[in-house]
Formats: sequence, C-alpha cells, structure tokens
Amino acid sequence: MKQKELWINQIKGLCICLVVIYHSVITFYPT
Repeated sequence: MKQKELWINQIKGLCICLVVIYHSVITFYPT
C-alpha cells in the first residue's frame, strides 16, 4: 500500500511541476 501511495505522490508532484512550468511559459511568452 505504501509503495502505491508513494507512486501516486510522485505523479501528483510531477503534475504540480508541469502546471508551474506551464504558467511560467504563459507569463514569459504571452500569446
């Protein structure tokens, strides 16, 4: 169970990082 929870936490962290990068790109390169 702990292994699965750790994997889910890693996926959540990756999604958060992608969202932060996405917003940064929009901020620096407005369309």
